[in-house]
Order: sequence, then structure tokens, then C-alpha cells
Amino acid sequence: MSLKSNPSSKQKLVLVIIFFLILLVALYFKTYKKIFETRHKINELEYSIQNSPQTKKNIANLKSQLTYVNNIIGSKNANFENVPKEYLNFIANTNFQVELISITKTHFYRDKDFSIYTNQVIFKGDYENLLELLYETEKKFIESRIISAKIYKERNYAEKKDFLYLKIIFQNYESI
Repeated sequence: MSLKSNPSSKQKLVLVIIFFLILLVALYFKTYKKIFETRHKINELEYSIQNSPQTKKNIANLKSQLTYVNNIIGSKNANFENVPKEYLNFIANTNFQVELISITKTHFYRDKDFSIYTNQVIFKGDYENLLELLYETEKKFIESRIISAKIYKERNYAEKKDFLYLKIIFQNYESI
């Protein structure tokens, strides 16, 4: 019974089954064995993480840090829609020689972790007053945090003058 001569259908079937089994064993050792070992290691690590006292301490530390950051970027103010009014009161109580050009309506955005309230104010004035206004706002206006400030120049061609503007964007964050 030589395979070089015309093999029978039964012999062909046995050869195909043997080839399939060899392929299956090779596939197991090449792929699935590593997958099963990795899954076993992951389960062991998850169990050790859950039962580790250091992990619980790290989680408590991260929660306290998150609370600290929330206190820094947010305000204790309950009504964030009043922040533009409070800012205008803050500006009115100072004697800056600036002109309020515009104040936008509060923009609201909700993320899965935070509610974000964004306000934008534009002033016109000279460089020193705009810079002093920006400095005082950053240091003394605690109801909100400045996230962007831009001083820019625009030319009024009708009057043939350049005007200096300060655009301040400030935000409040509220954890959900």
C-alpha cells in the first residue's frame, strides 16, 4: 500500500484528518495557549489588585486629589448663570478706564463628569488699563477662572485710528 500509487478514498480521508489534527495542535500552541495563559494572568492580577490594601489607599488618595482639583477649578457659587452679573459688579467697583464692548450669554456644556459654564467679555481701552484689568480679574475675581485672554488691535478705517481690545473667556466647572 504505497501512497505514491493511487491512494484510496479511505486513505485520503485519514491523511486529511491527520493533517487537520496537526494543524489544530499547531494552532493551539501558536495562538490559543498564549491567550489562555494571558487571561489566567489577568485574572490573578485583578484579584490581587482588588485585595490589595495599597490599592484602596491609592483610590482614597485619588478621590481626595479630585476633590481638591474640583475646589480649585470650580466655585462654591450655586448659580453659575449669575457669574457675568457678578463680574460686571466687580468691574463697576473698580476704577479702570476701559469700555465694555460686549458680554456674551453663558454657554453651557455638559460632559459625563462636569458641567461647564463659559462666559466671554470684550473691553476696549489702552494697554495699561487693559493689562491691569486682566491682572486684577485673575487675582481678585474668585467666582470664576480665566481660561483665555487675548489683547488685540483693530483698525477703524472711518476714524483712521487703531483701538486695543481685551477678550476674556472664563469658565466654571461643576462636578456631576
